[in-house]
Amino acid sequence: MKRSIRAAMVLSAAAVVLLAGAVPAMADTTLSATGASGRMAVCSNPYEPTWCLYARDTLTDGHCARWQIETSTGWQWWGSSVCTGTEQFVGALEVGRLRVCRTGIGNCSRAVFTG
Repeated sequence: MKRSIRAAMVLSAAAVVLLAGAVPAMADTTLSATGASGRMAVCSNPYEPTWCLYARDTLTDGHCARWQIETSTGWQWWGSSVCTGTEQFVGALEVGRLRVCRTGIGNCSRAVFTG
């Protein structure tokens, strides 16, 4: 009886290891437009992720990096603007189609979906 319980425990542990290995790792995503860049990083449980958003702008022409989120009425500014070359946290988001842009210029990165 003890041997069958031990075997069941070993098989259960092996199943947990196999299932954990089957879950894909969520990596940081970096987007860029001329002068601006943004980074998305998972900042919570990878099964129900919240994405932490960071931005920076390396140019000194008075324009800034800022995220945009796509809504039913089009692209809307989201989070804080960053006007320095030092990466700064601008907010967190669970789901949405996002891109990073330069304010006042109109150039934006490709869009990515966080869901």
